[in-house]
Amino acid sequence: MWGHYSCSQKGLVFGLASDWEFFREPTKGLREIQYVRERPEWDSVAPLKGEQGLRIFEKIIFSKNDDWAYEREFRQLFELKCLQKESGKTEECYYLPIPAAVVKCVILGLRTPAELENEVRAILSDEKFAHVSLWKAGLHESRFALNFRCIKQGRSPSEL
Repeated sequence: MWGHYSCSQKGLVFGLASDWEFFREPTKGLREIQYVRERPEWDSVAPLKGEQGLRIFEKIIFSKNDDWAYEREFRQLFELKCLQKESGKTEECYYLPIPAAVVKCVILGLRTPAELENEVRAILSDEKFAHVSLWKAGLHESRFALNFRCIKQGRSPSEL
């Protein structure tokens, strides 16, 4: 997963509280990917409107070739109007505000640049992130696997 989704292990991953109410909202909740052998069919000329269009759209978005089943992926769709919009130099970006309290850990990839690691450490030094653990991925000595070492142990909420 790191090689596929974390900029060749140069990025990071956030561990979020699984009981965050946002994940349980029926219209927005996380949904399991359906791993299938055949690609879902879609008539690109037909308009994607109404319930039928929504079902087709969701089938496409929440399906993936079964060669990827080892990922056990979940996805979540968001309406842009529900997200925080920021305009950059070249494009507009949309973000989901995440409360500090639901962040449980940050895991740095194997090849995370020192500059990014230092920036993450600085952010996590803020008292509102005292409960957040920081981990770093490293190569396993003998297997094709990653090890994770704890760099900063977060405090439990009872310690705050």
